Amino acid sequence: MRNALRFLGLGWYVVLCLLGGGYVGYFLDNGLGTKPFLTLLGVLVGLGLSAAGIYRMVKNLYN
Repeated sequence: MRNALRFLGLGWYVVLCLLGGGYVGYFLDNGLGTKPFLTLLGVLVGLGLSAAGIYRMVKNLYN
């Protein structure tokens, strides 16, 4: 059960990274008038952060 909750946490981590990156990019796009460049860049940064975080979390599960 404990591992199941950790994997659920991984899902939330991915969602928060993607939405957070997208929101920050959207906010900056509205201020700078560069739609949709920074929104897409924010989502890609969020994707990279979530991939790195998942790697670290899964690595700790098996050590």
